Amino acid sequence: MTDSPLPRPRYNVALSRLMRRIIELSEEEQEKLLRHIEEMVARQNDPPERGHQRKNCLITVDYAVNGRAYRSFVPDISSGGMFIETREKMTVGQEMMFAFTISKSSSPVKCRGEVAWASPDGIGVRFLDLPKLEENILRATISAMPECAPSL
Repeated sequence: MTDSPLPRPRYNVALSRLMRRIIELSEEEQEKLLRHIEEMVARQNDPPERGHQRKNCLITVDYAVNGRAYRSFVPDISSGGMFIETREKMTVGQEMMFAFTISKSSSPVKCRGEVAWASPDGIGVRFLDLPKLEENILRATISAMPECAPSL
């Protein structure tokens, strides 16, 4: 039985230069660089950037996923989507139907949506097929309110 030789490590010029620069830094500068890199990595794991103005609120939402009905709270909303507080496990891309009322004077918004991102505290939902009229009403209502009124 012959041992096969270990693969020879490739010399990486960029890595070598980077390591030399890091070693030349003071310990304080190294710690600052490390914190910066850790923040960059953490931001990559954050939910995607939002393209719509969000407002804090407290409204209820009724939604159905895979034939099962749920009722949860929405702590923030925009004309493009909402965050739904839930402990239910959902997967990115999963579609749902939902209905919610943004204010006491408005009709319920009924729409299809999909999970844009998921966390242990809930799901970010992107609206799909939101009729233009309802989107405009939602956008106007959201921009006019400091905070959503509860719709219990």
